[in-house]
Amino acid sequence: MSESAQPFSILMVNYKTRQMTSLCLELLKTHIDTQRVEVVVVDNGSDDESVEYLRSLDWITLVRRRQTKGEAAFISHGEALDEGLKHVKNRYVCLLHTDTFIHDPQVFELLLTKIRRKGVAAVGSLHQRHRGLHRRLFRSCKKATRYYFRKLLYLLGINSSTPKPFRDIYLKSFCCMWDVDLIRSEKLQFCAEDKNPGYFMQDELTRRGFEFTNLKTRILFDYLDHVQSGTVVELEKIECNLRRAREYDRVLKLVSTGV
Repeated sequence: MSESAQPFSILMVNYKTRQMTSLCLELLKTHIDTQRVEVVVVDNGSDDESVEYLRSLDWITLVRRRQTKGEAAFISHGEALDEGLKHVKNRYVCLLHTDTFIHDPQVFELLLTKIRRKGVAAVGSLHQRHRGLHRRLFRSCKKATRYYFRKLLYLLGINSSTPKPFRDIYLKSFCCMWDVDLIRSEKLQFCAEDKNPGYFMQDELTRRGFEFTNLKTRILFDYLDHVQSGTVVELEKIECNLRRAREYDRVLKLVSTGV
């Protein structure tokens, strides 16, 4: 990483993903100056070998959190981010998932350059995977068809799932740089309004006149790999989703070879 880059923090949440977490952190360690870049890891009630691994690292700040019984996974993750944010000392923090693997530290320079612009609250991507043009068009058409079909059923009074917007409008947290001073001055937090972590905050800050910068995945994924839903795959909760399981195996094999 460039010596000219100002100090920033990295915040991630671990939940029983020993293999991914260690790969993620080992890659980070090779790319950043741990004397200048603060790494905060929140363990979200794992109580397994991943906690022992995190305790062995003297270059991270480990925060332990106990989950509330019965809380939804997205609520738990949001609460963990807010707990970790209390320990962040720098103005800018990069949220990383433990299934995000940084190959080129210049990604942090890119994010910092974008977020320093006046009025920008966060910089990241609307999508968690890099898809080619044809796959993006197919996915958009499929989601739009499902949306309008459900909307038609709703208007006809036929029981159906509530139609949800088919366009992605929120920056995803697998690799997203936030202005911590802004979050604190506006008295906001990641876990709010029963929405995915950060979604309410993005709505509210947009309403207050702040901006969010979307990086195209073809740019962002030049610097990193990301396993979508890597945590649930490693926890074997979606064995039936072969595509995600194969992607998990492919990326971890690739990353392990390079570490």
